[in-house]
Amino acid sequence: MNKSSSLIKSIVPIVVSTIALIVSLTVVVYQQTQKTINLQQKQLAVHSMLIERNARILELLLEYPDTRPYFYDNAELPQDKILLGKTMTLAEMWTDFFEQVLIQEEHIPKSMAITWQQYASDMHKSSTAIQKYFAESCGWYVPELRELWGGCTQ
Repeated sequence: MNKSSSLIKSIVPIVVSTIALIVSLTVVVYQQTQKTINLQQKQLAVHSMLIERNARILELLLEYPDTRPYFYDNAELPQDKILLGKTMTLAEMWTDFFEQVLIQEEHIPKSMAITWQQYASDMHKSSTAIQKYFAESCGWYVPELRELWGGCTQ
Protein backbone atom coordinates (compact mmCIF):
# COMPACT_ATOMS: atom_id res chain seq x y z
CA MET A 1 0.00 0.00 0.00
CA ASN A 2 2.90 2.25 0.66
CA LYS A 3 4.12 2.07 -2.91
CA SER A 4 0.70 2.76 -4.35
CA SER A 5 0.11 5.63 -1.96
CA SER A 6 3.48 7.05 -2.92
CA LEU A 7 2.69 6.60 -6.61
CA ILE A 8 -0.64 8.39 -6.23
CA LYS A 9 1.02 11.25 -4.36
CA SER A 10 3.54 11.63 -7.15
CA ILE A 11 0.89 11.48 -9.92
CA VAL A 12 -1.57 13.92 -8.33
CA PRO A 13 0.59 17.03 -8.94
CA ILE A 14 1.12 15.96 -12.54
CA VAL A 15 -2.62 15.45 -13.09
CA VAL A 16 -3.45 18.77 -11.41
CA SER A 17 -0.82 20.58 -13.49
CA THR A 18 -2.13 18.97 -16.66
CA ILE A 19 -5.71 19.98 -15.85
CA ALA A 20 -4.56 23.52 -15.04
CA LEU A 21 -2.70 23.68 -18.36
CA ILE A 22 -5.76 22.47 -20.27
CA VAL A 23 -7.99 25.02 -18.52
CA SER A 24 -5.47 27.80 -19.21
CA LEU A 25 -5.22 26.88 -22.89
CA THR A 26 -9.00 26.72 -23.15
CA VAL A 27 -9.28 30.21 -21.62
CA VAL A 28 -6.66 31.60 -24.02
CA VAL A 29 -8.40 30.07 -27.04
CA TYR A 30 -11.74 31.42 -25.81
CA GLN A 31 -10.30 34.91 -25.30
CA GLN A 32 -8.72 34.92 -28.76
CA THR A 33 -11.99 33.77 -30.29
CA GLN A 34 -13.84 36.55 -28.45
CA LYS A 35 -11.30 39.12 -29.67
CA THR A 36 -11.78 37.94 -33.25
CA ILE A 37 -15.57 38.03 -32.92
CA ASN A 38 -15.46 41.50 -31.34
CA LEU A 39 -13.19 42.79 -34.11
CA GLN A 40 -15.48 41.38 -36.79
CA GLN A 41 -18.52 42.91 -35.09
CA LYS A 42 -16.80 46.30 -34.87
CA GLN A 43 -15.74 46.13 -38.51
CA LEU A 44 -19.27 45.26 -39.56
CA ALA A 45 -20.71 48.09 -37.45
CA VAL A 46 -18.29 50.66 -38.91
CA HIS A 47 -18.89 49.46 -42.46
CA SER A 48 -22.66 49.58 -41.91
CA MET A 49 -22.38 53.11 -40.50
CA LEU A 50 -20.44 54.23 -43.59
CA ILE A 51 -23.01 52.69 -45.91
CA GLU A 52 -25.83 54.41 -44.02
CA ARG A 53 -24.13 57.81 -44.13
CA ASN A 54 -23.44 57.47 -47.83
CA ALA A 55 -27.04 56.40 -48.43
CA ARG A 56 -28.26 59.60 -46.72
CA ILE A 57 -26.20 61.70 -49.12
CA LEU A 58 -27.45 59.69 -52.09
CA GLU A 59 -31.02 60.25 -50.87
CA LEU A 60 -30.36 63.98 -51.08
CA LEU A 61 -29.26 63.50 -54.67
CA LEU A 62 -32.63 61.88 -55.32
CA GLU A 63 -34.30 64.86 -53.70
CA TYR A 64 -32.16 67.31 -55.70
CA PRO A 65 -31.43 65.50 -58.99
CA ASP A 66 -30.37 68.75 -60.63
CA THR A 67 -27.17 68.62 -58.54
CA ARG A 68 -26.09 65.21 -59.88
CA PRO A 69 -24.01 66.41 -62.87
CA TYR A 70 -21.73 68.37 -60.51
CA PHE A 71 -20.78 65.13 -58.76
CA TYR A 72 -20.66 62.54 -61.52
CA ASP A 73 -20.13 64.36 -64.80
CA ASN A 74 -17.53 67.02 -63.95
CA ALA A 75 -20.09 69.60 -65.08
CA GLU A 76 -19.25 73.28 -64.75
CA LEU A 77 -20.74 74.64 -61.52
CA PRO A 78 -24.11 76.34 -61.88
CA GLN A 79 -24.57 80.10 -62.01
CA ASP A 80 -27.90 79.90 -60.19
CA LYS A 81 -27.20 80.77 -56.54
CA ILE A 82 -29.83 78.43 -55.10
CA LEU A 83 -28.62 75.46 -57.12
CA LEU A 84 -25.01 76.34 -56.35
CA GLY A 85 -25.84 76.48 -52.63
CA LYS A 86 -27.44 73.02 -52.70
CA THR A 87 -24.54 71.64 -54.72
CA MET A 88 -21.85 73.04 -52.45
CA THR A 89 -23.68 71.83 -49.34
CA LEU A 90 -23.73 68.33 -50.79
CA ALA A 91 -20.03 68.69 -51.67
CA GLU A 92 -19.29 69.53 -48.04
CA MET A 93 -21.34 66.57 -46.84
CA TRP A 94 -19.50 64.22 -49.18
CA THR A 95 -16.12 65.62 -48.20
CA ASP A 96 -16.98 65.16 -44.52
CA PHE A 97 -18.13 61.63 -45.31
CA PHE A 98 -14.90 60.71 -47.10
CA GLU A 99 -12.89 62.13 -44.22
CA GLN A 100 -14.87 59.86 -41.89
CA VAL A 101 -14.07 56.90 -44.16
CA LEU A 102 -10.36 57.59 -43.79
CA ILE A 103 -10.61 58.11 -40.04
CA GLN A 104 -12.42 54.78 -39.65
CA GLU A 105 -10.14 52.94 -42.06
CA GLU A 106 -8.32 51.02 -39.33
CA HIS A 107 -11.65 49.61 -38.15
CA ILE A 108 -12.68 48.02 -41.44
CA PRO A 109 -11.13 45.16 -43.39
CA LYS A 110 -8.35 46.20 -45.77
CA SER A 111 -10.29 45.11 -48.85
CA MET A 112 -13.22 47.32 -47.87
CA ALA A 113 -10.94 50.23 -47.03
CA ILE A 114 -9.42 50.02 -50.50
CA THR A 115 -12.83 50.17 -52.18
CA TRP A 116 -13.90 53.14 -50.04
CA GLN A 117 -10.68 54.96 -50.94
CA GLN A 118 -11.28 54.25 -54.62
CA TYR A 119 -14.81 55.61 -54.30
CA ALA A 120 -13.46 58.78 -52.66
CA SER A 121 -10.83 59.21 -55.40
CA ASP A 122 -13.35 58.66 -58.18
CA MET A 123 -15.84 61.08 -56.66
CA HIS A 124 -13.17 63.74 -56.29
CA LYS A 125 -12.08 63.28 -59.92
CA SER A 126 -15.62 63.44 -61.31
CA SER A 127 -16.99 66.25 -59.16
CA THR A 128 -16.33 69.90 -59.84
CA ALA A 129 -18.28 70.69 -56.68
CA ILE A 130 -16.12 68.52 -54.41
CA GLN A 131 -12.96 69.82 -56.09
CA LYS A 132 -13.99 73.45 -55.54
CA TYR A 133 -15.20 72.90 -51.99
CA PHE A 134 -12.07 71.00 -51.00
CA ALA A 135 -9.75 73.56 -52.61
CA GLU A 136 -11.38 76.25 -50.48
CA SER A 137 -11.45 74.33 -47.19
CA CYS A 138 -8.83 71.57 -47.33
CA GLY A 139 -7.12 72.87 -44.18
CA TRP A 140 -10.08 71.64 -42.14
CA TYR A 141 -9.54 68.02 -43.11
CA VAL A 142 -7.25 65.21 -42.01
CA PRO A 143 -3.89 64.83 -43.77
CA GLU A 144 -4.96 61.46 -45.19
CA LEU A 145 -7.73 63.11 -47.22
CA ARG A 146 -5.41 65.89 -48.38
CA GLU A 147 -2.93 63.24 -49.51
CA LEU A 148 -5.59 61.17 -51.26
CA TRP A 149 -6.94 64.19 -53.11
CA GLY A 150 -3.61 65.73 -54.05
CA GLY A 151 -2.59 68.01 -51.23
CA CYS A 152 -3.75 71.31 -49.88
CA THR A 153 -2.73 74.81 -50.90
CA GLN A 154 -4.02 76.55 -47.79
